[in-house]
Amino acid sequence: YWRIIMKIAFVAVNYNNCWITTNYVSNIKAIHGYGKHDIEIVIVDNASQENDYKELKRQIEKETDVRLVHSEQNLGYFGGLNFGIKFLNYKDYDYIIAGNNDLFFSRDFFETLEKKKYGNKQTVIVPDLETISGVHQNPQFIDVPSAKRQLGYKAYYSCYLMAVVIDMLYKKKREKRMAEKKKADNQGKEIFQCTGALMLFRPEFFDHCGLLDDSLFLWGEEVALAHQLVEAGDKMYYDPDLKVIHMENASVGKIASYNKFKLWKKSYMVYKDYYYDKK
Repeated sequence: YWRIIMKIAFVAVNYNNCWITTNYVSNIKAIHGYGKHDIEIVIVDNASQENDYKELKRQIEKETDVRLVHSEQNLGYFGGLNFGIKFLNYKDYDYIIAGNNDLFFSRDFFETLEKKKYGNKQTVIVPDLETISGVHQNPQFIDVPSAKRQLGYKAYYSCYLMAVVIDMLYKKKREKRMAEKKKADNQGKEIFQCTGALMLFRPEFFDHCGLLDDSLFLWGEEVALAHQLVEAGDKMYYDPDLKVIHMENASVGKIASYNKFKLWKKSYMVYKDYYYDKK
């Protein structure tokens, strides 16, 4: 008795790290039950250097179920994901799983997912995302950030010097928060904002929201996504049963470089208005 249970598309962005992307593909194929489901993997090359793209192409050509698409210009993170999603007819899939390429899915990822039934309004599902240093990145914010926190952001982004001072003052507090995040939140719940490294989109999301809001190049996409859901009346659901390792070593106490600060500030100027209370 053999039936395809789920139709799933994975979409990830490659930018000058073809070996990480190749690992990503191998890892998906190693998830239990891969052969039982109808899986397609779309890799978006986001205008990588020619040698990286060539090597990626060479690797991907050997793979079944993988489509490599190439953008002539770097579209940013969500822009790159959109580029890949456009190659799919989203209505055909149970889930479009979109995110970074530096991820490892747990071996029982499909077995866990096939048992799930989410609410009609829960159109974006996010997993328990754990970094290699043991920090659980979801949920990022369960509720809309408080007025006090928003005031802090405003001060932080007022000028670079202020940002450096706040970074130094809050180093201890951030370390404490990181330590707390070494414990996973085991309670499934609707949340305001996730870490943007991986999202499971149900087809209804695209019906209600269209493509991802890719107006922010590299920072603050998570806020833009939270805003899209609020506007559509949809919800993001954090499901701790879905386990994914994020090969990122989240470090604390790093002081933002001036260039990074400028990028962050540019995004902040757009997304600061998205933090209104949704209740």
